[in-house]
Amino acid sequence: AKERNEQLHKRLQELDAIKRDMAVQLDRFRLNEQYPPTFYFYFAYSIYLLCMLAS
Repeated sequence: AKERNEQLHKRLQELDAIKRDMAVQLDRFRLNEQYPPTFYFYFAYSIYLLCMLAS
């Protein structure tokens, strides 16, 4: 029974780690939907242009 309990505890830890990884991936997905990669490109490009104009 003790060995079975340890196996269940280990499996629960593995499932918890998977759940955390999925939560992180979901957060990244939501962030990418909110700010698509093209947004970052245009943002960086506008900063670059501002720096060029300022100098």
